[in-house]
Amino acid sequence: MVDLACQIGTYPVSIILSAQDCCTLFAPKCPVAKGDLDVARRLEAMPPVSDLVQDTLDRIETRRFEFTPRA
Repeated sequence: MVDLACQIGTYPVSIILSAQDCCTLFAPKCPVAKGDLDVARRLEAMPPVSDLVQDTLDRIETRRFEFTPRA
């Protein structure tokens, strides 16, 4: 890829400018190059995050507590 970047003239820009289109908040600290198939299958079997969020929102309970200070 470095050779290709040099050929098309993007290499100097890529080493000077930080990757501003990448969100480091969500980037893994230790990315996996060779994943575990069993882990991938378990993760894929999980419900979509939007379903989990909606389920959580549907279960919200609001309670109001009032305390009277002691005299």
